Amino acid sequence: NDKLVVPEIQRDYVWGANKSNPDIVSNFVLDLNEKAKNKNNENFQLGFLYSYGHGGELHLIDGQQRMTTLVLLAFFCACKEKKEGVETQNIMDMVGHFSYRARIDTENFMHSLFSHEDEFVKDLSLFSASKLKDNTWFRAKYNQDTTIVSMVRSLNTIYELSRSLGSGFCLTFTWIIE
Repeated sequence: NDKLVVPEIQRDYVWGANKSNPDIVSNFVLDLNEKAKNKNNENFQLGFLYSYGHGGELHLIDGQQRMTTLVLLAFFCACKEKKEGVETQNIMDMVGHFSYRARIDTENFMHSLFSHEDEFVKDLSLFSASKLKDNTWFRAKYNQDTTIVSMVRSLNTIYELSRSLGSGFCLTFTWIIE
């Protein structure tokens, strides 16, 4: 029930734009997909996530890149499943428990993204980077923000992996959340 907060001491989210390892999001998602395909999440090692608690909040110290990618992946899966007629948890509940409030533009981007869930459910191709940036709520200044640019690229990567894997894309919203 605690809110997971990315505090101001954290660096930008860069996995989507990681030049030294451009496939990091793909590799992470493919590894998760393999575990989900084999229905093997009991022994899955996500790595350490460090946080400290303060006033009903968990402030993330280490694991922000993985956690942010998981939140974006969960959002994509929720939209994909709703498009297929599967009922999922309200994505805004999840957003309410994950905050980038130290970076107001990132917080605004995520809130706008998640609050337009119905549009993504209707058309999953909106996850492609070019279409995502064409949304009326996408502000020009977002193109200058490393974290948001990386999030857009990560969402594009997730979308493209889902398309290329087809029925082999086994990740579900529930699997990721659990």
